[in-house]
Amino acid sequence: MKRFTDMLAGLARRYPDLWKNIDRIRAGRGQDGIADWPEWCFIPDRLTSDFIAASRKSGNRNVRPEDAILLPALAAWRLSQAVFRFDAALFERLTGAAGEDVSETCSLELLHLPLWCCYVETPGAAWTGSPMDGFFVHLTSTGEGPELRLAPFPFPPRQQISLPLPIGDMSIREAIVASLQATAERNRQKLDMQAAQASPQWREYTAMMQKMLSLAIFLCGNAATFEDPAGKAVFSGNPQPKRTKQGVRMFPADRPRLWLVGSGSQARGC
Repeated sequence: MKRFTDMLAGLARRYPDLWKNIDRIRAGRGQDGIADWPEWCFIPDRLTSDFIAASRKSGNRNVRPEDAILLPALAAWRLSQAVFRFDAALFERLTGAAGEDVSETCSLELLHLPLWCCYVETPGAAWTGSPMDGFFVHLTSTGEGPELRLAPFPFPPRQQISLPLPIGDMSIREAIVASLQATAERNRQKLDMQAAQASPQWREYTAMMQKMLSLAIFLCGNAATFEDPAGKAVFSGNPQPKRTKQGVRMFPADRPRLWLVGSGSQARGC
């Protein structure tokens, strides 16, 4: 878990007063020229992108390409620093090759993530041929509707990827197609979708997306319980902002915290 705290410290070094600026942006929701956004989103990705662009324009030479992905996920994850570890039997039931419980829809249920950002462990998984220890999952408000962001971790070599998926009454395949088409249009690229869907990479891509979404959707359901391995802490959801002499502030967790997902009847599928 030291990797996560190192990433948070690295962001703070590259962007002085970063967290105070994030608090300022959130406190200005719906005023000061900042559009409002739903509570299920900690901060829209477009605003963190604007912040990075402004920092680069002001002469900050420490800006890194991966910060556009790291910042929106870690800004939200920093508050809880929650790491979710599924019971092995439940994990296999949700992601196994048989796929008996693999979700086939990119459901509105995902608007009920237990936290603004979750990190989910994925033991033994791989993404594009590289080990994938887990993934960050959070929601962002685009102005056109909610989008889910999935960021496999660690990032594959020479890649920094955040997978945007529109949420609604559509299949995972339809959500992926919409996401790839929108990305291609933004980048003014031509995309042969028929050829892409016929490739082996497409099958690997969609299979791993289904598994990640299945885990994320389980976290949103009433059946999910989160237990402290030491039996001391009680899961309490997102922290609340506090008013200070310096304005409204959000205070982060002091360290990453592990939460066990699924035990007993959940793991047995009862």
